[in-house]
Amino acid sequence: MIAIPTFIILISNTQTETLEVNRTLNENWRGTYDLLIRPQSALNPLEKTQNLVRPLFQSETYGGITLQNLKDIKSIPGIQIAAPVMNLGTLVQHSVYEKDISPEIDASQPQMLRSTVKERTRNRPFKNTLDQPLYQFFTPNPLPDPTQTGSFSKYQHVPDAETNFKENDSYVFAMGHEHAPSHDLNLPAGKTKLFLQGLPLLGNWIAVDPEAEAQLYHLDNAVTDGQYLTVGQADTELAGLVVKTQGPIDFQYQITTEILDPQLAQAWQAQGATPDLIGQLPQSKSIKTLNLQVPANDTWTQELERKNRPQNGAPYLNATSIFQPGPVKYQQSGNTLQARKVPANSQVFHTLGSAYAFSSLADDSGFRPVPNGWLKLSNPSEPDEAPRIKIAGIFDPTRLSKNSQAEVPLGLYQQPQIKAADQTTRQALNSDFLYPDLNPIGYQLPPVSVITDLQATLQYLPEDSALKAAPISSVRVKTSITGGVNEKTLEQLRLIAKQIEQKTGLRTDITVGSAKTNQLVHLPASDLGVPALNLEEIWAQKGVVLAIKQAHDQKSILLAALILTVALLTTVMVAVSQVRAQYVTLRTLSLIGWRAGQIRRHLLKKWALQGLLAGALGAILTYPLAKVLKLNLNPYLPILALPLTLALTLLAGWVASRQATRPNLGANSTPTMQTTRRFTAPRARRSQNSQGQDVSGLKQGSGSGYAQSDLKLRQSPYRVGVGRFYLRPGRALISVVNISLAVSALAVILWLGADFNGTLIGNYLGQMVELQVRHSDRVAVVFMVLLAAISVGTMTWLNNLEDRSVYGILATVGWSRMMVLKARLAASVTASFWGGILGGATSLSLAYLLQGYISGPVLTQTLWSVLAVSAASIAGSLLVKSPRQQIHHLQER
Repeated sequence: MIAIPTFIILISNTQTETLEVNRTLNENWRGTYDLLIRPQSALNPLEKTQNLVRPLFQSETYGGITLQNLKDIKSIPGIQIAAPVMNLGTLVQHSVYEKDISPEIDASQPQMLRSTVKERTRNRPFKNTLDQPLYQFFTPNPLPDPTQTGSFSKYQHVPDAETNFKENDSYVFAMGHEHAPSHDLNLPAGKTKLFLQGLPLLGNWIAVDPEAEAQLYHLDNAVTDGQYLTVGQADTELAGLVVKTQGPIDFQYQITTEILDPQLAQAWQAQGATPDLIGQLPQSKSIKTLNLQVPANDTWTQELERKNRPQNGAPYLNATSIFQPGPVKYQQSGNTLQARKVPANSQVFHTLGSAYAFSSLADDSGFRPVPNGWLKLSNPSEPDEAPRIKIAGIFDPTRLSKNSQAEVPLGLYQQPQIKAADQTTRQALNSDFLYPDLNPIGYQLPPVSVITDLQATLQYLPEDSALKAAPISSVRVKTSITGGVNEKTLEQLRLIAKQIEQKTGLRTDITVGSAKTNQLVHLPASDLGVPALNLEEIWAQKGVVLAIKQAHDQKSILLAALILTVALLTTVMVAVSQVRAQYVTLRTLSLIGWRAGQIRRHLLKKWALQGLLAGALGAILTYPLAKVLKLNLNPYLPILALPLTLALTLLAGWVASRQATRPNLGANSTPTMQTTRRFTAPRARRSQNSQGQDVSGLKQGSGSGYAQSDLKLRQSPYRVGVGRFYLRPGRALISVVNISLAVSALAVILWLGADFNGTLIGNYLGQMVELQVRHSDRVAVVFMVLLAAISVGTMTWLNNLEDRSVYGILATVGWSRMMVLKARLAASVTASFWGGILGGATSLSLAYLLQGYISGPVLTQTLWSVLAVSAASIAGSLLVKSPRQQIHHLQER
């Protein structure tokens, strides 16, 4: 009765789960693009051997694909969109930080400020950014347009003139006031701003085909301010999109600003930058100190706001400082990748001629080589002018088209998350994640921050550069192939990929059906004190979704097979118990002339009727159970399962009926006290029981057996129970197998429920597509555990039935009821012990085959499975009524 609803629920669960999983897989089947084309040299060894794609692969590959290759790709039938990407590298900018400090300063009087800037990351102490302080002079008078003096940042006040300033070598930044500010150096009357230059900004610069990018990612819809890119327009200036915000950056400035002695400011106002006053700047006393904390990502946002002010003219980015950090090299160590440390490259990063070109992190070791140094660009329309990028618009990556692969590290605009893998790393980072910092060769690269048109950008590349000859780093291809998760769609994609490889010689990966997979990465400690870090990085596993479709039914099929096996073994056990219970009847039928075949047919008819009744009851029970579990139950399925019930019952009955017609049926109905081993006889024999009755006659007669050696009080109940268990190997084997199957099934469900996204099958599926563990799966396992308990309980009942004479004799020689109970429990504990070992070994072997190693959580869940099933089995044996009436009856005799 239990097996049929369980089996039907599993079948219905498979159908329901298939619908849900297929829907989920189809939603995640195809992402933004279908094929990824890269130079053969762009792949690292791990990607080649394990079918992976590393994160940030597009930000650390520079060229390798020619424009002719792109034309060849577009010419292949079935190509709908071919979107190229040219990665130019990391663009360096210098921001100007502004902070309104009007409440702290009297703007009606001259003021001199001295500021020191220190920097920190969350895993590093503060360090000085600049070798010397920055000075800022405020005058209540207006300043002239900075173009009149040829400089933007260094001014010297000329005495006896309210508005006459000229450029000065001393680093004192001057700001004026007027009611209608004419430019950025004049503030509204009464306003005072802290104005600090030189804070570095890093951003990844790429060039794309605007039309293809709009079709593929809807990049045009992500523009929040300004206008989208136009194709090939670079006659006079290079237009670009700039990211709205760079997101979290592991870098912060601590600015300490001192308001200096007012007499110094008044003297500067009157005399200008005399040598004497310049010498007083470092030693001047401060009358007030301001402390500011400035996150680096705030400086990017503020710099964009400042550049877009109307009084500052058209906003531009300097395009003179670009370097190309290379890919990280790894060494495999077990399941962890050891990142190879790269020494600091100060010669490259301090060639800009500015002490504040980079943060002090540029003097630390990192993980990315910079073999090509600085990328040199030239302005095609004005060769003598430094190249620059006009900010045409601001784009917000969060507004890009959402797709199933948005979280898979195959995108271009999403910054991958790198998690701390242990508590030590979490404490070192003071966070759960590793974010980019301002180390130019750090592990995390800055996000895509600047986008320009590919054709226009090519005009800025030197003619003899390798990047000009093969500028494209990767091509993302969307095909016109339609269809869901199936081999036919994949085969069509394989044919297109093969044509691309044959025509271009480029590496072509099928990204359809990719999903996330966790990869452990170890970063060694840096030269300047950043501690070693253990991280969990998200890579892309190719071809996962189709593999899931082929494998997801195996779970339910395996459980169904286990249910049928356990049900068959349990039914055999129950049938044997019925034969034992009808021993007198069957023996009588044999004595009056019934042949063995007649007895078997009689039993099979009886069991067939019982099977039909049990199947009908189980089928009726299935309907409300399926409704509770919200399954798509075929109403005819329970009826169609009745023949299965009948076949299962008849098979079990046939096994039991053969035992019922054996000539020695009942031979063990009055068993001896034999166990698996003979014990040493006691030194002194008891002739009376605990009530003083003479029991010496028990040494002889039927059922006495080894009375002289075995009927003694110091014979432990455990040894007696275990001995009786091993005397019936067939029955014991069935109980052990049932328990082991229940343990294996329960362990599988625990893995699927707890570790599917990571430890065991996370490497196979990742977190993009989750194969759900339904309630019906858990119910099926509960039923299996129940069947195992019934099997052990039936074994205990049969043992009690056959051993009633033995326990009666033991009671007469002084055994208490608790000792008899312990002997009975010994058999069920032994069955649970061996079943748990067999089931646990099977479970761990399966885990090792799937994962390649046995993790701590898997070991823990397997142990819990063993304990749970063993407890249920022992409880089942306790529910069986003890033969106390027979024991009491023998005691009275």
